[in-house]
Amino acid sequence: MKAFPTPAFSINDEARVTAVGGEGGMDLRDYFAAKVMQAILPTYDIQNVFENENTQMPIIVAKDAYALADAMLKARQA
Repeated sequence: MKAFPTPAFSINDEARVTAVGGEGGMDLRDYFAAKVMQAILPTYDIQNVFENENTQMPIIVAKDAYALADAMLKARQA
């Protein structure tokens, strides 16, 4: 499922734009994860997240955001 569905387009040799089907746009899961990350990032120790290159914190933050996004998608199905 897409967050911002748009038809996919193609430009032919005559520079005409035609719809070729399919859906462009951002996956809904990615959209939810981005929104969740905006909300949860302030709860983390920002200095530790990005300044120490040996830390796993950016991966942990991203995994947490996707875990919550997955929960949001599951709740939509209920």
